[in-house]
Amino acid sequence: MGTGRVMTSCVASTSAKAEPAALTRESKVGFFSRLFIPHSVRRAVHPGRAVKRAVTPKVVKKASRAMHPIDNAAYSVQRSVATTIRSGGKRKAPVFRHGSCPVKHRSAEAAARCQNP
Repeated sequence: MGTGRVMTSCVASTSAKAEPAALTRESKVGFFSRLFIPHSVRRAVHPGRAVKRAVTPKVVKKASRAMHPIDNAAYSVQRSVATTIRSGGKRKAPVFRHGSCPVKHRSAEAAARCQNP
């Protein structure tokens, strides 16, 4: 049969080096998890991160949060789409203005009663 020995490879792959997630820009929050799961719930799932975050120097935090401009643009588009879907496409309330009055009135009657020019 066999001698019971297990053959292992001595060749180490140099292309598969593990880099920290902060340096690779590939640690992203999933689109659907951001859409359906509240932020507080996502934070509670990983309690060890709060401890790690507390002991990390502020300079390191800022460097790890810095995003490439293209990634930043894609992220902002995802955020705006997710916010629109989550808010149900609610429209803003109408605003009534008159003359040079700086106040945004909620009704036409309020705008008519206003004492400002």
